[in-house]
Amino acid sequence: MQMAWALLLAVVRRIPWSFDAAKEGYWARDRYRGHQLAGKTLGILGYGRLGHIMAEYGVGFRMRVIAHDVRDLEPAPGVELVDLDTLLREADVLSIHIHLTEENRDFINADRFAKMKPTCYLINTSRGAIINEADFVEALETGQIDGAGVDVIEGEWREDLIKHTLIRYAREHENLVIAPHTGGVTVEAQQMTKEFMVSKLIAFLEAQHDQG
Repeated sequence: MQMAWALLLAVVRRIPWSFDAAKEGYWARDRYRGHQLAGKTLGILGYGRLGHIMAEYGVGFRMRVIAHDVRDLEPAPGVELVDLDTLLREADVLSIHIHLTEENRDFINADRFAKMKPTCYLINTSRGAIINEADFVEALETGQIDGAGVDVIEGEWREDLIKHTLIRYAREHENLVIAPHTGGVTVEAQQMTKEFMVSKLIAFLEAQHDQG
């Protein structure tokens, strides 16, 4: 969830583009004036383990936090569970934390973009195909939403990635931040994965030994 929050801060505070300007010697304070998160509404789509963590970050930043989940869950203090239309209508930031299933493919599409605030920021660290990318680009281009930060895109391993719809859009616009699916790629996370796999292997070998 650190990556989701990093993407949010990057796009809301316009960090990538102000950094580019600074590298060129252009101290563009007024051009890249951003927004603060305190007092805004964080909408969380999918209130599972990762959604819970994202909600904690939102509370820590003094945001109003609302969440939607298909399951009947008990929200943590400071979090309000709402229906999907309310989530889309009231969120200043919509953060996606649902699994990609056939039902959820293109879940965020033109109809749902139309229900969002034109000042809304979209964050996706789940799976690219949850968002209809053609509708996504249109929403960004026409101002249906203010900006977005994503760590996933559909077809992210294709060889002609430079021609990808979202990457091509991001090269020419200053309201979309894309990271190359690095959310779980940290030294600590990879070490934990190795330790987990070793522990599973040891448990398997010990079970095999006991059976023998």
